[in-house]
Amino acid sequence: MSSDELIRRYGISKSQFHNRKNKLPHIQGFTQGKKKHFGPSEIYQLDAVHFYVSAGYSLDDIQEAYEGAEPELQDSSSFEVAPLNPTPKADPNHLALSITPQMTEFSEQMGAMVVQAVEKIARPVHDPLRCQRLLKEAAVEQFPLTSKILAEILELRLSTVHSMKSGEERLGFRMNKIGVGKWKVERLAA
Repeated sequence: MSSDELIRRYGISKSQFHNRKNKLPHIQGFTQGKKKHFGPSEIYQLDAVHFYVSAGYSLDDIQEAYEGAEPELQDSSSFEVAPLNPTPKADPNHLALSITPQMTEFSEQMGAMVVQAVEKIARPVHDPLRCQRLLKEAAVEQFPLTSKILAEILELRLSTVHSMKSGEERLGFRMNKIGVGKWKVERLAA
């Protein structure tokens, strides 16, 4: 890993990283291009330093503990960068894409989960006339409404609807109590 990657990994500044690195004599790294890279054993030691610093130890305490100790892991190998997978040459006779039934099923399940996630976070488009439309429908059809339904239609708290008196007028409609927790809506003359 490069020093920049390790700085991001530990969430520290460049100077803090170099202070930590310089406290341990075994951590030298190697240069590749213009960047300094560190091997697995050095990263292991830097991880340990980060752990102990996070636990409250000072860099001097950590340096004192490391004095005279040889690191357990030694990298004697040279680090060379090689491509992981060379690109295979395409066979013109074998250009067909084959998908296994398991992959088809998996992709369908993932698609369904993505749709569900989008539906959960997507906000419905706000309709400014929604309340009037629902009140009009309730008045025309003479639906008896419960306090809970009326609260949802008017976009009010249930406690607000409970405190309303019979004959309350809102949005061009009159709400009349017809029983405990029951309402009838009638349209006011224009």
